Amino acid sequence: MRSSSITELVYDIFDIPCWSVYDIKGQSLGIDMTRTVIVGVGGAGCTIAEQLGPSLGHDVLLVNGAENGLERLEEKAGQHRLYLETSAENGRLTTVAGAESAAVELADQLRKILAGNRNVILVVGLGGITGSGAAPELAGVAKAAGMHVTAVATLPFSFEDKRRTVAEGALFKLKKHSDEVVLVDHSTNSRAKNVAQESLNEYFDRVTREIKEKLLKANTGGAS
Repeated sequence: MRSSSITELVYDIFDIPCWSVYDIKGQSLGIDMTRTVIVGVGGAGCTIAEQLGPSLGHDVLLVNGAENGLERLEEKAGQHRLYLETSAENGRLTTVAGAESAAVELADQLRKILAGNRNVILVVGLGGITGSGAAPELAGVAKAAGMHVTAVATLPFSFEDKRRTVAEGALFKLKKHSDEVVLVDHSTNSRAKNVAQESLNEYFDRVTREIKEKLLKANTGGAS
């Protein structure tokens, strides 16, 4: 393991290093999964969080733009929702800065939902406007409230040049407010073995399953 201010552990799910866990504090990785809320931010984050919550046995908070269809999702027990509001005439978040500001407005509501818990697993697909803007801000609110924050972030595919630039900037901010960052890079992950035989839906389903496995490994100290 190389020496740095951020310890990087590369998991060997595939033949190439597409998964990484960063222990920001330089301590051994381990997540106590009791009293935990899973927070999904943005479209991809909400989709993954919805699947992780029941399988890991935790409450789920979904955070997305009001225009992005959270109201169409089936209401489920142990699930909370927060909407990022904008003053734009079309009601859509159009900039990362706008999403950051909208997330700041949710701080009090987020603290109320997190009250009584001690851990947050924040899930986000970086590169889009909503997740890239809101996730670092919400992580900061959780951290300031005394929560242990584990961020699970995906990076865009290699052909998504503009989204990867946005994602890298957001990841830099997200690390500042997280105790651990579980990073999934679609650029390298999608080139792994057998991916050519998968549909896009199958690929994303597999990624979600492997995120769950890695969180469980981190909880038991089983990271390799």
